[in-house]
Formats: sequence, structure tokens, C-alpha cells
Amino acid sequence: MKKITILVVLSLVILNFTQITSGEFNSYPEENNTTFRGYIIKVEENQCNITQINTIKLVNILLKYNVTVYWLCSDLNITTEDLKIENSTEVRFFEKGSYIALNTNNYYTDLYIHSWVVYFNNLGYYSTEVYKLIENLSNVKVLKLVEPKIAITNRSGVNKWWYPYWLDLGWFRNIDLLSYDDIIDDKLMDGYNIISMGGQSGSTKDRIIDLFNIKHRLIKKKIQEFVRSGGNYIGSCYGAAIAANGTYHPPGLLYDVQYTPIAANAFKFQFQLIDRKIYRALPGGYGNITGYFKGHNATEGITVRISNRSNPISFGVPEIIKYNEYASGPVFFEKKIGKSNTDTLAVLVDIGEGEHCFDIMMHICPFYKSNLIPQFVKDFKIKKWVEFTIGKPVWVTAKYGDGKVVGFNSHPEFPNTKTPPRILYNAIFYLSSEGPLYVDII
Repeated sequence: MKKITILVVLSLVILNFTQITSGEFNSYPEENNTTFRGYIIKVEENQCNITQINTIKLVNILLKYNVTVYWLCSDLNITTEDLKIENSTEVRFFEKGSYIALNTNNYYTDLYIHSWVVYFNNLGYYSTEVYKLIENLSNVKVLKLVEPKIAITNRSGVNKWWYPYWLDLGWFRNIDLLSYDDIIDDKLMDGYNIISMGGQSGSTKDRIIDLFNIKHRLIKKKIQEFVRSGGNYIGSCYGAAIAANGTYHPPGLLYDVQYTPIAANAFKFQFQLIDRKIYRALPGGYGNITGYFKGHNATEGITVRISNRSNPISFGVPEIIKYNEYASGPVFFEKKIGKSNTDTLAVLVDIGEGEHCFDIMMHICPFYKSNLIPQFVKDFKIKKWVEFTIGKPVWVTAKYGDGKVVGFNSHPEFPNTKTPPRILYNAIFYLSSEGPLYVDII
């Protein structure tokens, strides 16, 4: 398999070198070229999912070869030159979220990088739009990308879900699965800069055990130490709920078995990285697109609105994002008194059409199990539950010590999700990056 990969890469380099030297692409990096500073990779909201993935592939190749890559934090008009058209110098508009990749000043490394740039810039409808940077830039606000090294938690009850799938698809190369025992043995400190925790797929027994599990207490301590010292955390669904600092029960709404204040707050099993209390956002798996949970037939997912457009996770994505996979994730209550380390990234706008499903927790909830309670009473309670959550925060970011935290109540990592893949990739780069910085490119 490795031999085949090497042959493919060599063929790619030879093909692109032939195109470059034949004059098909005018931006071949000549030695001692004082005007060619690097590339700018364009990011736009209307780019299709495959183009978004191809863009991330190119960025990860650049990081692999120690290319300095900056992530623009503001819109800019920049003088650039087209890779294919001679005498095509003009001022072009680039949205925040576009990438600037600088030359390494090593002729052969830059030539190799250029071959990849040419390749991704020549994929037809799915091309990554790249231009030659020829202008001096001063005092530009950016994040400096750092190659992510990601530890994905994987144990019975807390699944890795499909984080490896999307990360592999984007050519993130430093990905490992860590068990709870690995984390307790301090393997999280072996150069990782991100830990991810997905949803919970275990039985009710697994969930209840977490309230009392001594090993879970050690995990909490290790993850807090990791993030406090500059590591970063991303969680979806259960992974977001477990990162909060407690639960709150809104008056008049139904009790949930696991997320009641009596259970969660009394045993303090949550990691307390996100300075907000949570409550299960919607009953059951309402809004799950794939029908992963038995008995579910909703097809449209949930709709969220990005409320903080300055957050890098929002770069290059629309304000309204529909069809997000949802499976019993939390809503995050805003702190009303005192300062908080947490910012709202997105709020819930709407839920998809479909019937309420039989939640994986509800078989031990007397309210749903009892035949003495009329169905219209149950439906009324569910309706109130849904109405309560509209407009509430469902995606958040936080600062904990020297580290950053991202929490999604939905599943941007599900394989059949219609959430733009850029959301997950932006979250990863946001966590591993340095800054914001103000830099001069001359």
C-alpha cells in the first residue's frame, strides 16, 4: 500500500512539474523571485462540501511540510496574480477565513508545494481557488495555524463516533484513539494539542455508572490538567454536556434521568470546562437525520443560527445552518451573574419535521412509561420542552486556563450530516492555532 501511495505522489509531482515547466501555469516559483511571497487560498460561504474538504487537504499538506500558514481574521482586498493566466495581476477580495501560505525559501520544498497547489487549483468544479500573493501586507490580523495532534477518546459508552472519518478525509495525519486507561496513564501529555469526546452510545447502566465511577473522576482531573496547561477540548452531544459545570432544571419541564440537578450537580461528574449549566435541549433524538436511534423518523435535523460571526469557527459558513444531526444533546444556559469563560457560537432556530422518538433514556422514565398518563398530556409536555429551547445556545466556545474548549450539542462529525464539513475543520484549527496575531508580510 505504501509503494502504491509513493508511486501516486511521484506521478502527481511529475505531471504537475511537466505542466509548470511547459508554461501552462505562470506562477512557477523562480529562484530569487523577490515579488512572489506565497499563496492565498480563497474561502467563501458558497463553496461546496468537496471543495471545502479539498481546501483542508491542501492546508494540511502545507502544515506537514512546515509551511507558515496564516488564517485571516478579517476581510481584505489583496493584490494577487492568477496561477494560470499571465499578466493577471489585480486586486481581489478575500473573506476572513482565507489562508495565506508563505514561501519556505527552500527552492525544492517550494517547488514540491507548488505542485500540490497546482493540483488542487485544477480540479474543475471542486478546485481550491488559489492565487499568487505579490503584495506586501502590514498589520494583518491572523491566527497562525499549528498542525493538530488529536487524541480521540474511545471507550465503551463514549464512542469515538465518526471523528476519525472526517479527520482522515481532510488529511489530518496525527490522530490516535485513547482509552480512559491511556488518559489516566498520562498519554494525553505525549504531544497532543486536542482531545475530542463524542456522543454516548452505551446502555443506561453505562450512563449511571459515570455518576459514581472512580476512574471517571481521574479522567476529569486529567482532562482539566491537560486543558488548563494549554491543551484543547472539543465535544459533541454528550462530549459537550460532560464539559459543562452543572445542570439546571427549568421549572415546569420534564426531568431527565441523567441530567437532573440531583444527579449531575450532587456528584459533580462533569468536567467543568464550560462555565455554563446545561439541560437536555430537546426530548429524545428529535431531529436525527440518519434514524440512528430506533423508532425515529425525523428527517430534517435541527437548524441553528451563528450568533458570533467573529469566532473563527464561523469563517466561510452561512449564518443559518440547516439539517444538523441531533441526538439528545444539551442546551447551554447563559450565566446571568458574574463573568463567564464561555461565549455563545450558535443558537437553536428550528427543528425538523418528524415525530418525537422513543429516547434511549426514556424506558426508565416513569412519565413516558406509565400507561396512566394520557398521550395528549405527554405530547403537551414535549411541545413545551421544544418551545423552551428555541433561541437557546447550542454551540459554545470557552477558555479554560491556557486552553480552549468547543462544545456542539449536535453531531457535526456524523457521516451523513448535512452540516458543512468546514464547521468541524474550523473548530479543529481554531483549537490548535496560535493568536490572534498582527503580522507583516513583506
